[in-house]
Amino acid sequence: MADPTAERPLHIFTSVRDRTVKGVVAMFLRQFVVMPVGLLATILLARLLHPDDFGIYAIANFWIYLIVGFRDLGFSAALIQQRTEPTSDEWNTMFTFQCAVVSITVVGLYVLAPPLTQYYRLDPRMVWVIRGLSFILLIGLLGSVPNAILERRLAYETIARIEVAAMLTFHLSAVILAILGFGVWSFIDAAIASEILRAILLFRRSGWRPGFAWKRAFLASALKFGGLYQLGGLTSLLRDNIAPLLAGPLFGPTAVGYLKWAERTTYLTSQVFTQIVTRVSFPSLSRLQDQREEIGRAVEKMLRYLMLATIPTLTVAAALIPWIIHLVFTDKWQPAIIAYYWLTLRMIGGNITTPFIGVLNALGRVTTSLRILAVWTGVDWMLALTLTPLLGFNGVAVAYAIGVAVPVVWLLGRIGAIARLNLKYTVGRPLVAGILVGAVTRMMGHWITDLLSLVVVALLGLFFYPLSMTMIEGQRFLGELRREAQLVRRVIWSKSTEWEES
Repeated sequence: MADPTAERPLHIFTSVRDRTVKGVVAMFLRQFVVMPVGLLATILLARLLHPDDFGIYAIANFWIYLIVGFRDLGFSAALIQQRTEPTSDEWNTMFTFQCAVVSITVVGLYVLAPPLTQYYRLDPRMVWVIRGLSFILLIGLLGSVPNAILERRLAYETIARIEVAAMLTFHLSAVILAILGFGVWSFIDAAIASEILRAILLFRRSGWRPGFAWKRAFLASALKFGGLYQLGGLTSLLRDNIAPLLAGPLFGPTAVGYLKWAERTTYLTSQVFTQIVTRVSFPSLSRLQDQREEIGRAVEKMLRYLMLATIPTLTVAAALIPWIIHLVFTDKWQPAIIAYYWLTLRMIGGNITTPFIGVLNALGRVTTSLRILAVWTGVDWMLALTLTPLLGFNGVAVAYAIGVAVPVVWLLGRIGAIARLNLKYTVGRPLVAGILVGAVTRMMGHWITDLLSLVVVALLGLFFYPLSMTMIEGQRFLGELRREAQLVRRVIWSKSTEWEES
């Protein structure tokens, strides 16, 4: 008799693939709702507020997110990644630990707010900006465990709806408060309102009820994996916030505002999609840890479509950024143009580093990813310390662009040892097509006289990208698009959306 488990790996792969595709589609649809609103809000806030306000918020926000990293210590990742279903005691142990950490750190932030304000040479009234943001830590306690539960279930359609509601609340609140003259408090109050809504919705949808527990054996095992995972996240936080940590004390909040604005706008055209795919793929690839061939196929497709989705938007935006700033954001943001160009290069590298770090973590190779992230952080900081005396605050952006080459090369080697990658197919051709599109779009810049002509030129540039890919790859590219579109349609309309633990 045939072994009934013989087809199980293929069945598991197909189920995971379908749930992953559905999750990615749900999160992308979420992004297509949120991104235009977020972009509009960014434009309005950039016009209504001063670069100082952006810088002060970025400085305060860094310290909050640093504390958030210590709050979790990787418990969420450990419980999502483990093969057996977590027990209620394990979820409650995570909650108990987070309650203890948050209580201590909120008190610490309250005490440390005055010296932090003096360090950055801010107005003494900004003490309450840091203290105000610390409330997010308390509010977030209600949503942390429910979010991990939903991610483990691969319930990304639910998460997407919740995050749409939370992000719309943030953007709408921030714009209204900015119009009313709240200045930097527009960001603070909007962030608190958004986090309250997010925590309530996650709590209701997860079915989890808070309780207290303390399982030492679980703590030890979770910290072994999760602690390393979270250390990787903390190194990323220190690396991604060189602006408030270094440029803030050296050049003031205005310089931080320019850098964070450039980072935010390049993020909207690139990493926002990359992080969606990475987030969805982490629990999915965790289910395929023993299936090397399937992992290889999944990783190659992931990188290929990330490049196809982000390269055209990055290159078109970079080609048109002088006109975009003049006509959309106003000329007070002109000093950020140089930083924008360098951060565009950083985001292209991030299309490789972000998902590949996620792949290593999903496969349990957290020590390797931590080593790469730590070296990357050190390289970025050394470059920034060297370049800022020579180039001013733009030295931070240049350091980011150069430093990303180190983890890109390293990760390509590590992932290549796990799965076969055709770099010409996944990276080379999409990048060449993007360079062509950027050059053509820049040449069309002389047509731009007003906002309408800017939109027309941008759309022409984006339309030219699939034409460029077709010229490079011919019918193979069109056939591939048709096949993937059919897969997406089939998965979206499939009736079964439940993941069965294997």
